[in-house]
Amino acid sequence: MSQIVAATPRKLVSGRVSLMLMFATAAVVSATGVMAAGEVATAITDLQTQTITNIGLVVTAAFAVLVVSLVPDIGLGLAKKWIKKGAS
Repeated sequence: MSQIVAATPRKLVSGRVSLMLMFATAAVVSATGVMAAGEVATAITDLQTQTITNIGLVVTAAFAVLVVSLVPDIGLGLAKKWIKKGAS
């Protein structure tokens, strides 16, 4: 009982302020956690999109290299057949 009587208005205000600060901090931290989770999901989606785009570019480049390397072989093969048949 003596502690309650001995509490000054300043200590009570200080206790209320610290309690309000604690709740405000908890609210900010929880809101930041939700926001961070949304940002992580957005970052993952962006990373997936970039990865799929890069895979498409690599496949396209591989086909281009394949075509460039096969065209001379196919062209020379066709030219040899045409020459063997006798160009008329």
